[in-house]
Amino acid sequence: MMRTDQYIDVVRRRLYSTHSRVMENQRVGPGTALVGLRSENVALTPMSISIAVISAEFATGPMLRDFCRSASSAAYAMAGGGVGLVKGACTIAAVVADRSDPEAQQFAGQKTQVGFGTTLRPVLVDLGSGNVVCWLGSQFVGALAMDMVNTNVRRHFPLPAQARAEIGGGHAQPYPGAPVPPAPQANPPHQPPPPPPRPQQPPRSGPHGPYGPHSPHGRPGGYPQPPGPYRPY
Repeated sequence: MMRTDQYIDVVRRRLYSTHSRVMENQRVGPGTALVGLRSENVALTPMSISIAVISAEFATGPMLRDFCRSASSAAYAMAGGGVGLVKGACTIAAVVADRSDPEAQQFAGQKTQVGFGTTLRPVLVDLGSGNVVCWLGSQFVGALAMDMVNTNVRRHFPLPAQARAEIGGGHAQPYPGAPVPPAPQANPPHQPPPPPPRPQQPPRSGPHGPYGPHSPHGRPGGYPQPPGPYRPY
């Protein structure tokens, strides 16, 4: 099964590919999240789009509901003044979890919440079942905005199987616009190649191996945790 940090990395790369302003460990409520910001025009009205993503081992209904509320408040604050008058604010709040309960799935499948110049769309990515739970319909109020939200959800949150194929077994490509390391330079024709390094003897270790209980290296850790987990839950 795909790890939550792997899926979030796919979302991060897709945010970069859409030229979003990507912020790591952005404060959202009592925790932090990966946030991508970008702007679009909907019916000649500027729309600020905020995509906030967190990870969890087990997603519950109250957890998803509280995170959506916090993400919407943060997006409203980042959009600045004039929301509802001269521009709109759209929030896509996503929880990427290993597993989820039926209440979280039901909440994620609800219609988009529409306020005064604001829209809120919850997204639940359940890696255990391989599903992305989200309402992708349309409604009379804000129909053009609904199409824009649906497009952004499909663009940034693929099915886990598609995301797993995208990372290609962990050999992912650099982010668009990321600095490319310089290619190794060949030895000039007037200089001989450097001598090969001398073979070294492997370090001797005790019965516990090089990561024994008294080793200054400690025990080898597993894969790194995703940045900024929403720890209060």
